[in-house]
Amino acid sequence: MHFANPWGLLALLALPTIIAIHLYHRRFPPLIVAGLHLWTSETRQTLAGRRREKLPVSVSLLLELAAALLVAVVLSEPRFAGLNDEVHLVAVLDDSASMSARPRADGGVSFREAAVNELEKRAKQLPRGSVVTLIASGNRPVMLAGPAVSWNDAKPRLDAWQPGAPRHSFEPAWDLGLQLVEKGGELLFLSDHLPPGMRLHDPSQGSLADLSVKPEQMEWVSVGRRLDNLAISAARWTFDAATGQGRVFIRVQNHSRKPMTFQLHGLNGDATVFRRSAQLLEHVASSFETEVPGGLGRLAVELIADNDGLAIDNRVELIEPRARIVTVALSHPQAETVRSIRRVLDNLPEVQTGDVASAHLRFAAAGMLPESNRRRWWVGIGPMSTEAASLEAAKDLWGHTSSTSGSRCWRASC
Repeated sequence: MHFANPWGLLALLALPTIIAIHLYHRRFPPLIVAGLHLWTSETRQTLAGRRREKLPVSVSLLLELAAALLVAVVLSEPRFAGLNDEVHLVAVLDDSASMSARPRADGGVSFREAAVNELEKRAKQLPRGSVVTLIASGNRPVMLAGPAVSWNDAKPRLDAWQPGAPRHSFEPAWDLGLQLVEKGGELLFLSDHLPPGMRLHDPSQGSLADLSVKPEQMEWVSVGRRLDNLAISAARWTFDAATGQGRVFIRVQNHSRKPMTFQLHGLNGDATVFRRSAQLLEHVASSFETEVPGGLGRLAVELIADNDGLAIDNRVELIEPRARIVTVALSHPQAETVRSIRRVLDNLPEVQTGDVASAHLRFAAAGMLPESNRRRWWVGIGPMSTEAASLEAAKDLWGHTSSTSGSRCWRASC
């Protein structure tokens, strides 16, 4: 035990003062009465003046001593080690999307809710005046509340926390927490994973490399359990401008330890665009492709399966890709060069030829620099200079072509 204000102990000097007052109390002058027999035999008769007498133990004396002692205790502010020491609790919360899983067998309490309940229970057990700091894990940790704020200030920020980050390392958040508790405090990590060395390798839960050795000063609390899970692991929507049709590619992964049956729905608003049903064996992935009409704009793909513990990976929103037509202008003076470039462009999709004013890409002679235009690319073909010295210093870049009238080498200055 120690005292926050030791000078308050000076108030204990009031105790001997009160006792001295009662020992040397003032006696009143004699009072003449008609008959002393009217008073009890215990009545004491004292002479006038001040004189030390036997300390009278009375209720008044006891109350005065108790009041003085209470005042001294209040002023000195005693502190009892382990009972009322202020604590700085730094809680690191696993922000992985798996924390939103909801086991149906446990009454529908998600891992996130279990972590919040555990943290709230610990916060209520902290001594009066303690503070907390809340950190969400991630490649770049986020401080949800703090540093060092009261639980009443941190609770609203904790209620707004919704985990949804992809797989990441916990070390950055641990390092931030260790910096905050360096001068004293408690570090707590709440996750749905088990600490290293206490879990079996499970391909559905990620690599063991994600969970390196935890700091010795940190307490690890796991609120998770093994669940069955189906997930959309990949989704892509392509569009063919020539046919005006789109194609959707979906890959579904079964992270469960048993075969799972599911339905895959493609929705455009309230309209169903496509529907697929299938069964996947344990730890197996399967791909699905289907054609969709153009002009939908947006497509929602939903995965529906019984006993699926994680819903966040069962829906994906796809935006219809736009066909971007590239306009190419051919303004090279040599006809053979123009024909060679046109043969290549004819085999490329979403490419058209046009005039220089509307072109995104222009092919021209290298010796004629184009006007400055940030929205247009320019390709120069041929020598930069037609002078003899420049042609002799040039190097072949494209080989040569020959004809009956002679041969021509494509050269460019270095």
